[in-house]
Amino acid sequence: MQISEEYKQAHGMTPEKIADTMLDFYARVDSACEGVEKSLTAHGHALKCKAGCCQCCIDGLSVTKAEAAVIEKLFPAFRSLEPHAPGACPFLDDHGLCRIYAARPYICRTHGLPMRWIDESSQTEERDICFVNDHIDILSLEPSLCWTSQTAEIQLSILNIATFGDSERIPMRSFWEI
Repeated sequence: MQISEEYKQAHGMTPEKIADTMLDFYARVDSACEGVEKSLTAHGHALKCKAGCCQCCIDGLSVTKAEAAVIEKLFPAFRSLEPHAPGACPFLDDHGLCRIYAARPYICRTHGLPMRWIDESSQTEERDICFVNDHIDILSLEPSLCWTSQTAEIQLSILNIATFGDSERIPMRSFWEI
């Protein structure tokens, strides 16, 4: 199915408008994540993630071009900052805080939550959680207490493909090489 240029323009799926569309997408993701976190807490499963918890903020993470557009829009001067030393996310400061928090990518917004997805090859449910929160027995959780990743990831992929024509990912460290 081909998406018309008129549809793309009207729905913010152009390179010029994608950052605003992504901010709307992020707001929906943040709201849903907050709901999962509140439900977890109400069921006695409080997350341990807090500001400065950056053990999972590692090198090797990548973003879509649509996510990169948000970083460029909200933090246009980020390249004037020295990237964090290799081994950690280049966007961390010396205190383990994210310097682009308002523009942080989808993976950063959902990380720490109990994750669930359907493995495409085996058609079985898989679950995982950040080791900081491994005090939570994810296998015993009701599905509603987990972040189900596929729907949002499909939406992100569609936004990226419709806008840029591909699903290429950009290593976050390479932002300083562009």
